[in-house]
Amino acid sequence: MRRLLSIAFTIFVAGTTLVSAQATPESEKLNYFAGTWKLEIHLRQSPISDKVFFGTEHNEWLPGRSLLLSRPEEQNVLGKGGVTVMAYDRNAKAYTYHQIKSGREEQKLFGTFTDGTWTWTGEEIAQNPKTFKTRLIMKEVSKTCYSLLLESANDGQNWAIVMEGIATKIVPRAHQDVAFLR
Repeated sequence: MRRLLSIAFTIFVAGTTLVSAQATPESEKLNYFAGTWKLEIHLRQSPISDKVFFGTEHNEWLPGRSLLLSRPEEQNVLGKGGVTVMAYDRNAKAYTYHQIKSGREEQKLFGTFTDGTWTWTGEEIAQNPKTFKTRLIMKEVSKTCYSLLLESANDGQNWAIVMEGIATKIVPRAHQDVAFLR
């Protein structure tokens, strides 16, 4: 009897997981980010100093098209060997942006999408036990370009710009067969 209950429970959990892992109309909106993007990021350290980083991000759907996995190509200051997973959480009725970096930094943001603008908010835990509010705004400029702005605030009201930038999608071009050009 125990074995039968254990098997039934396993089938129930597996079925629930498969149903929740299926693509939804909300998760399909994340398809905008699928593909390869070139990033230009300006870090704002102080009003008189600014550092610029360039990078490439590869975003691909995992099977079931419910999770969009983002991996940086370069291991620079922005990438730190981490990954980002974007999804739609039906229970929270919000998009999720979960970033984990190899330096043990973690960021989990909840987002909304309105009129071409993605607004992600959450708390980030710094390396010391201090937390602060984070807001990431990604505005779709065109099908192949979006701007981004990352802000933080200790109190959740007085926002300071941490970084801003632009992302441009790399669109593969059709290759001509040179044998037919003669």
